[in-house]
Amino acid sequence: MPATKQAIENKELNICVERLDYLDNVLQDFIKKDLFQFIIVRAHRNGIPIYQANYGENTKPYGITQDAMSSVASVTKTITAVLLLKMQEDALIDLVDPVHFVFPEFETHMGDVCFWHLLTHTSGIEDHHLGHFVGTYIEKILEIKKPQDNATDQEWDEYHGNVNEKMGLNRNADYNEHILKFIKIYKPEHKPRTMMAYCNTGFNILGKVIEKVTGMPIDEYSRKVLFEPLGMNDSHFVVPKEKFERMIGRKEGCMGYPWINSKDNYTKNTSGAGGLKTTVSDLCRFADMVVMNGNLDGKRVLSPASIRAMTQNHNYAINNGIQATLGLPDGGREAWDTWGLGWNLHGNKKDDAGILRYPGCVEHGGWAGHKVLADPEAGLSCAIFKGEYDPPGKNPFGLINNVLYSALD
Repeated sequence: MPATKQAIENKELNICVERLDYLDNVLQDFIKKDLFQFIIVRAHRNGIPIYQANYGENTKPYGITQDAMSSVASVTKTITAVLLLKMQEDALIDLVDPVHFVFPEFETHMGDVCFWHLLTHTSGIEDHHLGHFVGTYIEKILEIKKPQDNATDQEWDEYHGNVNEKMGLNRNADYNEHILKFIKIYKPEHKPRTMMAYCNTGFNILGKVIEKVTGMPIDEYSRKVLFEPLGMNDSHFVVPKEKFERMIGRKEGCMGYPWINSKDNYTKNTSGAGGLKTTVSDLCRFADMVVMNGNLDGKRVLSPASIRAMTQNHNYAINNGIQATLGLPDGGREAWDTWGLGWNLHGNKKDDAGILRYPGCVEHGGWAGHKVLADPEAGLSCAIFKGEYDPPGKNPFGLINNVLYSALD
């Protein structure tokens, strides 16, 4: 269905419905050409649905629908950021305080790293550098040999259990507990605020900060302060068993297979960097809250002050070391010096989310084909799920968003 009835009837929304009809044809063409296993798009303007479309196939009988659920990977970071800002409003933390106030492990080599640094990817921690350090330490110091790439799940479980045990952890300790042990002896190559390096580890740690400070699992805390107030009834870090069949099944050859389809992902992946499972409908509700300055349907989730802080540029003139190696101007500042708290701020970047966005638009992508967008100036909220084949082809996020913007009068 290209345009919802509400949008057609509500003249105040200023929608060119013909452009939404055109977008519907574009999405159908993607599927006809077998560019994706599936594609689901939903958009709201000023909190009112204006567009919804769902095409393609699911390996489960539930089908491809607006309420089909997916594991949205790094889109999770936007949820984690909002939870941290809520905690700041409630005087549970201050984002400018050092992380070692919660996790003493940080004090030895990273005593000056604040929560704010983790939220803006400027802590000095680089995932690839930390990963190399951990791998070398396990092999050389702990003398535990890494399994071959084709090793069984049981062999990997045994490996991780042995590492945890030698590090003084429970054999079944999760990845984040494991990393916090290594943080105590890890020394980053860079000091905070000298570069931006997009960092999953930082948001995994922030997820653990949420749990330790609130005394609740992240699934429980997010439900209490965010999901229930916004009516995001199909958003979970731990998917209830009765909703397993609503999680979209990916085909072999589709990015994320078989991990995204696994029960471990459904129930054990509670990462603050990538553990959210949700629907396009719920994500649009979430983005509506940002567009509406922290309020939605009479429910106040965040103050306007927190929304302002979250969506302003925190990374002005920050270099990115990885981008610098690509020979981009000013060490890659064109790509990286515009970032909010947990959100990619458009500014003047030429990225994959559509050049027609307003400068104040915030958005975030997620591995294997996910995107959420909130544009207060346009009053636009959008969520996109797509089943990318591996290796992925042309990224359609910008194409879709540009057509959506062309429908706004």
